[in-house]
Amino acid sequence: MIELTVDNAEAHLRAKGWLKPDEPAEVSFLGGGVSNIVLQVKTPRQSFVIKQALPKLRVEMDWRASIDRIFVERDALKVLSNILPNGHAPNVVYDDPENYLFAMTCAPDDARNWKTELMAGRIEPWVADEAGRMLGRIHRQCEADVAVRRRFADHTNFIELRTDPYFVTVGQRHPDLQPIVAAEIEAVLETKWTLVHGDYSPKNILIIPRPTRHLLLLDCEVAHVGHPAFDAAFCLNHLCLKSVQFPERQGAYLDLARRFWGRYASEFATPKQEELVRRTVMQLGLMQLARVDGKSPVEYLTEPEKKESVRRIGRSLLARTPAQMETALELVERLGAQAS
Repeated sequence: MIELTVDNAEAHLRAKGWLKPDEPAEVSFLGGGVSNIVLQVKTPRQSFVIKQALPKLRVEMDWRASIDRIFVERDALKVLSNILPNGHAPNVVYDDPENYLFAMTCAPDDARNWKTELMAGRIEPWVADEAGRMLGRIHRQCEADVAVRRRFADHTNFIELRTDPYFVTVGQRHPDLQPIVAAEIEAVLETKWTLVHGDYSPKNILIIPRPTRHLLLLDCEVAHVGHPAFDAAFCLNHLCLKSVQFPERQGAYLDLARRFWGRYASEFATPKQEELVRRTVMQLGLMQLARVDGKSPVEYLTEPEKKESVRRIGRSLLARTPAQMETALELVERLGAQAS
């Protein structure tokens, strides 16, 4: 297996036939978070993004994961491209299984990352609306899809990249919570409800401003059939964390959380609404703790008093388990304000 870099990618792509022998190409590094190598390739004829899985993630703790997850992401993108409107998910254009990588269509040059916008205080309520609606559509349309259930039945990547580094680590650092942590892990691993994206975060949502404004969803390497509450809580968690980090914008971020949840719950109108809310609140509590005490803490929460505020929120959500999402968000608002 060759590990692609900016220096060797062009030669490899020519050898694979993805580039013509005389086709000029510009290769640039896009990052890939902690778990992948992501490169962009531009030529006069085409533009695409290459993604390759890393066996060891770029974090302080030792964190390894199966590189077979690249095939999960490739296949999940194909599912998303079929069920979401055109342009809401990348299209897979090339495939190199031997080297655990694939290529997909690029986002437009004027695309904006939702996380970047949120961190800068650029609040656009319609984005939260659309993010909730898009997630609800995924969960609703995949709920009874037999082919999806068969392809994404394996939880290996979800365990290696989510439950172990996030929740198991929380149980180790908060021993009194281990029974709750164990119960939540069991719930999300045993429930086979619908397709779960597994990384439904603002950093993986791009805002496409034109010709018709919409969102582009990325990074689904931990896609699996599981409990939809995980995705809902994952996105809500990031909005809640930012409400603690930026107290001057607390109300704006929590309004986004309310809008996101409202659109999501409306789109994914399930008779099991009570279970969905309860589990989402519990997952949110665990994720609050995971992003300060897990293997992948958020990079912007550095002040001790704000970390403690997040811990109070997480522990309170787990202890009280509000039956309504609005009650849970009011708790986030009240305890988060104590850090300011």
